[in-house]
Amino acid sequence: DLDDDEVLELFSEQKSMSKTLDEYGAQKSTAITVARRLAEFLGEQMVANAGLACKFIIAHRPAEKPVTERAIPVTIFDAEPAVKVHFLRKWLKDRSLCAEEVDIRSIIDWGYYRKRLDVAIQKIVSVPAALQGVANPVPRVRHPDWLGKVVRAQDDTFKQQSVKSMFQGAIDKGAKPVDMEDLFGGKAKGALATRPVVRRRQRGLRVAAEGPREGGEEGEEEFSEEQSG
Repeated sequence: DLDDDEVLELFSEQKSMSKTLDEYGAQKSTAITVARRLAEFLGEQMVANAGLACKFIIAHRPAEKPVTERAIPVTIFDAEPAVKVHFLRKWLKDRSLCAEEVDIRSIIDWGYYRKRLDVAIQKIVSVPAALQGVANPVPRVRHPDWLGKVVRAQDDTFKQQSVKSMFQGAIDKGAKPVDMEDLFGGKAKGALATRPVVRRRQRGLRVAAEGPREGGEEGEEEFSEEQSG
């Protein structure tokens, strides 16, 4: 089993305040809550300057309060028993708490830390595995709801592809995209840049016209036309 110091070391987190407490005004955050409680516990002079390091844990009480109001400075657990109990009763809203019952493990919000661990596992392990078609390596941590839709869309064989995705494989292999204007414009060279030439030729076009000619003779009149472009 871990002792209290080891538990605090594993589950506590630290945030620094870039400004003084007064400059934050009515803003709310875990660091601001810890700074205000340090001022109650250690005195206003301890939070007068900027750059205050706030080390804390999240308590599960009061249950109706948001996380920002359930931050407990870890320095309170090093105080004298009477002082420690006094402030923990005030911050936890539990008047029945006594010195013999002060146990860090009963104060920590284990559900909060479990959710944070689940999110970290999803981000680092589960989601990348699902996107690569691998079964969930950590079955105890269920996939987020949105992931199923993404995976189904990725595996859909009837999914309409974009033009970019169709040529992405060639681009990944080093092919350079060519502008259509450059391909058929003045910048391109070779056969593709040569303007096509059309030639038309008519041969042996003959027209026979019968009828009296000058001198009373009849005969044929030939016409021949050849045209090349």
